[in-house]
This record gives sequence, structure tokens and C-alpha cells, in this order.
Amino acid sequence: MCVIAINLGKEIPFHKFQSMWMVNQDGIGMMYIDGNKKICIENALVSNPKELKMFYDVVYLPIWEDKTNTNIVIHFRYATDGDINYDNIHPFLFTTNHGTYALMHNGVMPDKYRNYSVSDKYITSDTQNFVTGFLQGSDMDFDSYDIKKIIEEIGMNKLVILSPENMFIVNGQLFKNGSDLDGNFYSNLNWEFGSRHFYKDKQYQFWKN
Repeated sequence: MCVIAINLGKEIPFHKFQSMWMVNQDGIGMMYIDGNKKICIENALVSNPKELKMFYDVVYLPIWEDKTNTNIVIHFRYATDGDINYDNIHPFLFTTNHGTYALMHNGVMPDKYRNYSVSDKYITSDTQNFVTGFLQGSDMDFDSYDIKKIIEEIGMNKLVILSPENMFIVNGQLFKNGSDLDGNFYSNLNWEFGSRHFYKDKQYQFWKN
């Protein structure tokens, strides 16, 4: 299962970054608002711990250390649906009649958004299909009525939607169990339990600091 880290508090230490990646290795994405009130996105396909440390040092830390940046959110993907490629890494940008937004998702969308092929060689993710099929071009500005409509559509899935002015958390009550003392929130804590995790055909042993 993917994990979303809402980094509103202190710097996320590398051992937590690594723990999230160890069980969600199908792409790392970041979204945040810079000092010019612009949605910014960084993403990467990381294949080993050395590359992960480079992403942490070169991409994540400078973004976090720049205090003009706000609403930093990180997504570690586990590909339950869709090919493993850059196009399926969260976040997904989209527009409505009210502006441009970016979205990250944790969960599995209803069947109508799954296993959709745009070509013989490329399978889009359920998240991308939801964005293009439900949100793109809509009249939503994510007020309470819109959030209710989204929950009716996706059930207990968790979303973080970013605009240049606001962050909208769909099913935000499900993030509360993933809060930590540093003021950050996680969509789940599956990555924290135990020292041994199995990821598809690979087994890793690591130790938490």
C-alpha cells in the first residue's frame, strides 16, 4: 500500500524516509507551494538505497530547508494498479473551472477506475483514471459539498489535494492515527512495523534508528 507523508512539522529523518521507500518502491513524488504561490512537483524512480539517499539530500532537504516553501507532501508508490513509470508517479496535476490542482492518493479506487489501457503497452493507474475521469474539467473548488461528493465516489480512499492557496485532505480523519510528535502526518503506518519487510520478489533486512 502506498503512503502519503504530510510534512507540516519537522524534517522527516532519513531512516523514516527509507522505511517508507522500502515497502513502496514504485516511485517517489513530492508536491509543495513555493514562495511565488506556485504548485511545484518533483518525482523520481529510485532503484536502490544509494539513489534514495541522493534524492533525500539533493531534492527533499533543500525543499524542506527553504522556509518560503509550504504544504510539503511526499508520496511513496506501491503499484497495485498501473505500470511502473514516471507518468504514474503521484502527484497528478489537473484543472477545474476554478484553477489548477495537484493530487496524491493512498488506497485502491473503485473498479471502474482500474485496469484502463490507453494503448497496448501502457496501463494508467487507478488514481490517474480517477483524476481524468472525475475531477478534470469539473466545477469543483473542494468546498465541503465537493469533498462529500468525492467521498461518495471513492469511499475510504485517502487523498491530499493541493492548490496554490490551500491543502484539502479527503478522509483526513484516517490520517490521525499516523501523526507523530514532530507534527507530521502519514496516511498509514504499515512501513513502521517490524524490521523485516517483503517487497514483491525481494526481501530486505534493515534496522530502525
